[in-house]
Formats: sequence, structure tokens, C-alpha cells
Amino acid sequence: MRLNGLLVTLAVVALQLSLHQGSVGPWWDWAEILGVLAIAWAARRWLKPAELQPAAQPPAAVVGVMLTLMMAHLAVELAFGAFAPWLGKTMELQTALALRNLMIAAAAFSYYPNLLRLSFGLSFVLACFAFIFEIHASITAVAAVYAMIGLWWLIGSYWERIQGSMPQTAERTIPKGAGGAAIGLALLLMLGLFCLVDHDRAAIALSGFMPSSGGNKIDSEAANSGVGDGNDLVAGTEDAMSFGPTESEVFLESQMPSLYDVFNDTYDAPVKKKKNGERQRSVPLAPDRLQHRHQKVARSEQSSREFSMMRKRSNEKRREMEDRTTHALLYVKGRAPMHLRTNIYDRIEDNELIEAAAAAAPILVVTREEEKPWIEVPCLVRDSDIAFVEESLLKFINLKSPRIPTPAHLSKLHIPDVDRPDLFRWTDDGVLRLDADRVPPTTVMRQRCFLIAERTLRSERYSRKFAETLQPPADGDSSKQLQQLAETWTVDAEPGWDAVSAIVAKLRSEHALAPNEDSAEPADDPIEEFLFRSKRGPDYLFAASAALLLRELGYQVRIVSGFYASPERFDSVSGQTPIYTQDAHFWVEVCDGVNWHTVEPSPGYETLAPPRDFQTLVAEAIWFACDWCWLRKWTLAMIAGLLGLAWVIRPLLFDLGVRVTELWTVLCDERRRVLHTLCAIQVRERFLGPQRPKGATLQVWLSQKSIAVGEEALRRQSLDLCSWALYGGHSACPVDKADVDSLRRFTWKLSRRPLSVTSPDRKPN
Repeated sequence: MRLNGLLVTLAVVALQLSLHQGSVGPWWDWAEILGVLAIAWAARRWLKPAELQPAAQPPAAVVGVMLTLMMAHLAVELAFGAFAPWLGKTMELQTALALRNLMIAAAAFSYYPNLLRLSFGLSFVLACFAFIFEIHASITAVAAVYAMIGLWWLIGSYWERIQGSMPQTAERTIPKGAGGAAIGLALLLMLGLFCLVDHDRAAIALSGFMPSSGGNKIDSEAANSGVGDGNDLVAGTEDAMSFGPTESEVFLESQMPSLYDVFNDTYDAPVKKKKNGERQRSVPLAPDRLQHRHQKVARSEQSSREFSMMRKRSNEKRREMEDRTTHALLYVKGRAPMHLRTNIYDRIEDNELIEAAAAAAPILVVTREEEKPWIEVPCLVRDSDIAFVEESLLKFINLKSPRIPTPAHLSKLHIPDVDRPDLFRWTDDGVLRLDADRVPPTTVMRQRCFLIAERTLRSERYSRKFAETLQPPADGDSSKQLQQLAETWTVDAEPGWDAVSAIVAKLRSEHALAPNEDSAEPADDPIEEFLFRSKRGPDYLFAASAALLLRELGYQVRIVSGFYASPERFDSVSGQTPIYTQDAHFWVEVCDGVNWHTVEPSPGYETLAPPRDFQTLVAEAIWFACDWCWLRKWTLAMIAGLLGLAWVIRPLLFDLGVRVTELWTVLCDERRRVLHTLCAIQVRERFLGPQRPKGATLQVWLSQKSIAVGEEALRRQSLDLCSWALYGGHSACPVDKADVDSLRRFTWKLSRRPLSVTSPDRKPN
């Protein structure tokens, strides 16, 4: 029965891990499990017969309890469907969870042989369902442990069944080789299961098995995989064929804003200033990579895209954008947050961000991995600097643009069956794009990029790399006010990433992000207005301010716009983050001479860091514990002092506690009062001493205690009273009831005395 209970527990854990992609699931799932277990256990004690026959059948009351607990989950699902449909489950999952409740109830009544076999069979079915439904390393580990224990249970069950046919002289113990064979088979099974585990989730087709499994033109709001439209539209894994019907309204041309419209319409309306005949001011952000200043002015007259930082709120465009946010532009499957750049700006000209000039286009190469074509993008990050290779999946839905949103340090990308690098080309500002009018809807693209740890960027080698690229701006491009502010903010920072982080920290702490704030007429210089007076503004002012401040210190910077995959939108069930028009975002990238690194100056936005290893997690936990203790040092010191004092006076505190618990014995009979005293004596000797020798009964130990003259009769009466309370059964009390309490107090005092000098158990000094 104990092994069966362990198998049931493993099946419950495996099912929870399967339903939640390797996590234990929300608290309400476990509340339901514990509630079913508590009710079943209470019913077990209430309905257990006094005498149980070996082949007894469960009565109708037991069957009724089991069916009620099984149907209780369907009632929970009906409640979810009425009040929170997104928390519900599909039909096959509801069936599995109802069988889980039936399994727990059957395990509680496993003293009936039929219910014991039923609980084991259900645990096996649910464990197999969990392993098939979701491929995850944690589920594989639980399944391997289940297999090992299950084989041992089957061997023991079979051995018990054949014992009745053995001769009386036969050995009736399980052969030692059977256990070793069970463990060996389980290890082989575990090895085979781990070989099946891949880094990607397996897409499993269950068409026709359950109505909500896909393929039958039926979908559910609670589905987390399969086909359909709505939220389930992008629940496919790798192939674009996993997408739903293309007739859906999300693919209508009227619902597809261009990338240029997304950024201009997401923010307030630009304000056009009247030309006054003066020469426009052009501020280059990376001088060593750009042309001469007068050439930039001439180039700005060409057709490059621009973004004005002088904007005024427009209610009409706000209403248009609210109408457009009903459908996602694309989905990102992978970790969040993530910055996906689509435009690069290399200078600020007359309060407008101007896209970067044409540069040398990197050569794209086709490589193959597992017979799949990958487009390799040259990335000059050293292997020793790579902390993690991040892989994400982009699913294009409503974005009408040929530009491909890509993260920093992009190394490879993959579109199914696309093996021609000439299908891609580079934009003038250095962003990868398809050689087409737009990325086709339902396109699924995998991307890999390199992540560099912050400690690497702060290293001495990177500090030297940043220092080698420092080049102060020309006198005409510099602002004394901005230069003084940048030097003030970085006075205590070392050149390199520390100085970059100092600028970002000041902006994030002393300025507020206000993307939708109503503002007055735009100022002539929105950046100075933002930095020195209002200290509130949208993200493009944070990015432009950070770029100019870093430029004053000599760093090569550029402003980048794109999309931000927010962790607040991350769906843990599907592992996806939807990208809407309001997720358009601006940030900054800083160059170390070779590579551009993402810098996030806007508060509320974070950059994607490499996953923390075990050593980092342990160090962070220790640091957090030390910091928490230091902040509460006086409180903890007082608690430690009180605990030390309590340890010193623990005998007094224990005696006080015993006296307090004596209050409830007033309503008890004589036997219970004596047993309470004996229980207190055993607890005291266990934790406070002196402990009685092993094998010595309580009466023998009390008889060896030292007594005063005239207490022999009291000790004899107290020992008789103890023997009666422990072994007397229904016999009458051997002493007068009026003397019971006085004898209890004498027994308590006697237990605290040392052993007699003549006691055989007394140790010599």
C-alpha cells in the first residue's frame, strides 16, 4: 500500500508537470489535490470496517465517495468556464484530472484489493499520458522513477499471488535478483526516455482522439496547443503549417499597418517647424563611422526615413491606434524580455532622428543543421565572451514590412525550406530584410543570437576596447551643458561599461517615463527640456538623451527603434509573447569598436540576460540573505538574544508549559491525567535529560531515583498508579481518587531527581 501511495504521488506530480510545461502549476491546482486527499482520507477513517475480509468488495458508500470526488473536478471546470474561462482545461485534460481525483480516492481506500489495483492502473495510465502529452526533462525523470518503483511493485504483487501455491518448506522471500533486475530495467528505460528528450517541445497530433485536440474544426479558449484561431492561432511549434485558417480576419490587408506607420502612429503627432532660413544642426552619434558633417546635411535631403522628436498629442491618431491593437503584429516564442530592432538612427538633425547611412553589407552564408538550412549572419563576438546562445521563434501575423525584427548579436536565422541567401538583403541603415514587399503572413522564423554577461562587459579587456574607441565630438557638435551633466553623472565611474551604466542609472532613477502624458506646446529643444526641466517624457527622449550624453563622453552610439517583447505579456502556457503596436520602442546601442551592445535607458524596460547558472543562483541567494539580515540586524540581534536566554532557562520554560497544559486535564478522568504526566516526563527527559537507559521501562527508571526519608510509600503508590494508567485497562484506580493529583506531582518531581547511589545504572564519577 505504501508503494502504491508513492506511485499515485508520482503520477500526480507527472500530470502537473505535463499540464504546465515542466512547472508545478498554480496554487489552485494543488488546493484541489489536497482537498480531494483530505476528503478521501476522512472518508477512509469513517467508512473503514472493524473487520475486513481478504476479498471484501467496497460498499456503495465508498463507491459514492469516489464518484463524487471524480465529478467534483467537473464542477470546478464549470466554475472556471463561467467566471474565468482562460483558466479552464480542454476536454481531454478535464478527463485526465477527473481520473486523477478518482485515483486519489481509490488509493485512500486501497485496503480493498480491487481499489488497490484500480489506483495502480489509473496511476500507470496518467503517468503514460503525462509523458506523451508533454516532452520535458522533469517529466522524464519522474516517469523513470515511476517505472523503477512500478516494476518493484509488480514483482512484489506477483510474488504475493504465487505464495499460496508454494510448499510450506519453500523459501517465501523475494529473490534478490528480482530487485536488481527491476532496477536495471528501469535504468534502461530511463536512458531510453532521456534519449527521446529534445531541446524543443515535441508537437504531438491527436486528431480525432479528443474534440479539442485539433483537426476537427473545434477549438477551445482553454487550449494550449492544436489549431484554431484566436489565441490558439500561433500555438504551432516550428512549421508554418501549424497555423490556423488563412481566411481569418487577422490576415485582412486593412489590418496590416506598415512598419513606418507603426512608429509614427504609436507616438504623438509630429510638429512641423517653419523654416527660418538657418542651417539645420546635425549631431553625428558615431563620428568615426560617418562622413563629414556637410556631407550628412546633403544626404539628409535624400529619401531616408526620419523620426521627429517634436510631437504633440493627437486624439484622432490615438483612436486609430486603439482600433489597431486588437491583433498582434507578431509573436515571439522564447524568453522575455527581448529587444528586436527594425530601424537604426546614426544622427540627430534639427530634433529629428535620421536613419543611418549605407555601410558594408555582411555576406550571408547558408549552413545546415540536422538537414535544415540556416542563414548564417557574420557576428564577431569571441567564443569566450558568449555566455549563452539564445534561440527564439518569430511568428509574423500582421506586420506589413520586409524588415526582419532581429536582436543584437544575431548569428543565425532559419525559415523552413529557405536555403537561398539571395532572398535576404540589408537595408541602408544596416537591418536585415527579405527581398520582397513584406514578410509573408504566417511566416515562422527561428533566430539565434549571442548573449554576453554584464560581468564580461565590465571586464578589463572590454574597458580597454571601449577606451580605444573614445573620440570626443567636434566643437560644433558638442554641448557644454550636456557635457557637464555627463561628466557629473560619471565622476565616480571608470571609463567603459561602468560609465555607460552610470548614465543609464541616472536617467532611470531621476526621470520618469510618461508615454501618454498630455503636454503643452513642444519646446524648441525637447532633449534639454526633458533633461533639465520636465524630467518626464516618452522612451525616444530617454534614448536620444542617453545617446547624446554618451556621445559627449566620446562613445560610439546609435539610436535603435524596434519592438520590445515585454515579460508582462509572456504567456507561460504557450511560451509566447504577443507584440502589439504599442510595443514599439526606442533604445540605444553602444559600440566597442566591433560589436554593438544593447543599452536600455528607459525605466520599466529590461534587457535579456543569460540564464543564471547554479553557482550564480547560490551566490545571489547568499547575498540576498546577508543583505536582508544586515537591514534587520538589530531586530535579529534582539531575537538571537531572546533565543539564547530561552535556551539557558529552557527547563523553567518547559515546566511552565507543562503547568499551562495541566489546565485542560481538569475535565479529564484519572487515567488521562496520569498519562498526561507520564507523557510530559518522557518529553522532558528526551530534550532536557537525564535520559533513562535503553531497555529500561518508565517504572524501573523511576524506582531507581533517589528519595528522601519517608517517601518510600509515596514512590510505591506512584509506581502502582503509573502501572495502572499504562496497563490497567478497565480496572479500578489502585489509589484514592483524591490522592491522584498529589501522586502525579510527586511522580513529576521524582523524575527530575538524580539516580540513587545504589542504582545499578548510575555511572561512577
